[in-house]
Amino acid sequence: MSHSAAAAGAPSGSLRPEHGTWPGHVLPGSFFLIWASWWLFSTFRLHLQAGRQAPFRSRAWFPFSWGVRGRQLPVEPALKVALTFIGINAELWAGHTSYRNLYTAEGRFEANNLQDWQHSAMYGAFLVSGLVDLIGFYAPAGTLPPGTEHIFLGVAFATEGLLFGFHLKGTPLDWSLHVLLVMLIFAASLVCFGEYRFQGSFVLTAARGQLVLLQGIWFIQIAEILFKDKPAWAPDYHASAMMVPVVFVMWLLIVLFASLAAHVALRILIRRCPCARPTAFPASNQPLGKIQEEDEEQLPISGLRSGGDIEIAAAFPRNGHIL
Repeated sequence: MSHSAAAAGAPSGSLRPEHGTWPGHVLPGSFFLIWASWWLFSTFRLHLQAGRQAPFRSRAWFPFSWGVRGRQLPVEPALKVALTFIGINAELWAGHTSYRNLYTAEGRFEANNLQDWQHSAMYGAFLVSGLVDLIGFYAPAGTLPPGTEHIFLGVAFATEGLLFGFHLKGTPLDWSLHVLLVMLIFAASLVCFGEYRFQGSFVLTAARGQLVLLQGIWFIQIAEILFKDKPAWAPDYHASAMMVPVVFVMWLLIVLFASLAAHVALRILIRRCPCARPTAFPASNQPLGKIQEEDEEQLPISGLRSGGDIEIAAAFPRNGHIL
């Protein structure tokens, strides 16, 4: 998705890179937008339902409730595994003749195919993260050390950032756009490691969702800048590269304010509409610890306190998850 010099005869407006396409940036950007939106909604909901007996604890992923009793399903990690597996096969088989074309007839690496291998390595890191999530859900409680899912998620983002970092090239405009993307990816990785250390931090969990949301927006913004013939974004015009951080800061402020507004709106909705109050949302992917486990088949809710927050009086464990 990083790019080299513009092809000969390209229009005088936007850069037309030899590598990467408009859909190749918009597709992953849209995926990160959806994924981060789910994270933020689930994080805000989890934070608003937390109480003294069930405090907020960070989750590396959030299960999907299904059915009348709210059965929890690991949809997110399953999709992470399935989509990355499809992506690897699409890169290595659809990207060129076959995956065996890693080498040329002279025994050197095939330069035209290396980008497919880089993308596949990135997909592989997220695939492993999804597998770890599934193991943590289905295996008996205590099988994985606490925070394992966060560590593997952080490694996946670090892998993505590493591959993009060594992929930087092209004009100052191209370089400026993608170096900001690399900074976002590594920031998300560091936040994941921070969540492992401070698992009760709502700020870190929300920051992860915001960073990934901004990453998705920036993927799409890169496509709009590089693949649209707009004279203002001429690759050889110095002012184009200077404008890039201005656009980035604009999107950063929009994401921060929109996240705050969404949190406030969800809080008001939960206070005023009983049907919107979460009653069986998982509070953590960690073992219950000192929470009472006398009645493991029920999930009594003590109701609303004076402040309007929902307090979970008890919960039952299943494979290390509070459901």
